[in-house]
Amino acid sequence: MKQIIARQFRRVVNSYPAWARHLTESVEITDYCYMAGSGITHLSPFLYFVGLDKSGQTACFTNCYHLKVAEGNFAGYVDFSESGVEKIGDLHITAPDKNGIAALFDDCENLKVAEGTFPGCVSFIESGITRVGELTITQPNTNGIKAYFRGCNVRLPVEFFGPEYEMDAATRQQILERIAAGDALKGQPEIEI
Repeated sequence: MKQIIARQFRRVVNSYPAWARHLTESVEITDYCYMAGSGITHLSPFLYFVGLDKSGQTACFTNCYHLKVAEGNFAGYVDFSESGVEKIGDLHITAPDKNGIAALFDDCENLKVAEGTFPGCVSFIESGITRVGELTITQPNTNGIKAYFRGCNVRLPVEFFGPEYEMDAATRQQILERIAAGDALKGQPEIEI
């Protein structure tokens, strides 16, 4: 596997933002990779971000407005906040940071579906999430939270209603009303005409 340092990765992406789109062999970025505000357009399942900073973060893609798909392999926490991410693709995160956080998608207004498998807490605060797809979070953060949905206009399934999923009071109330309405319908006898 080819290895490069984050500075080399930044240099090639600055020259050619879609560079990762054409990868056919694995490339490992060996140190913490700070890409905030870059013009990067693509990541790849062939990219392996293995360097960690002292808090356990491996990469930062905040304000990367041209990045549309969150994908790749990360040894630790990764931040996609305020980016152009529209989809969570082939994304693998090995471990959360020291606070139990695996990924941030805060303020990703184009992201509509919360999905993927994460080894720690995921934050979707103020994102465009409207529904939950196949979402698995194996452990909560240090505050006992598996996911943050504050500021999202999302219709959450019942299994995401517990205290380990933080949301606005209004969203929680809508879920309670939906559960109550569903239970009421189940209790209705069938009407014959």
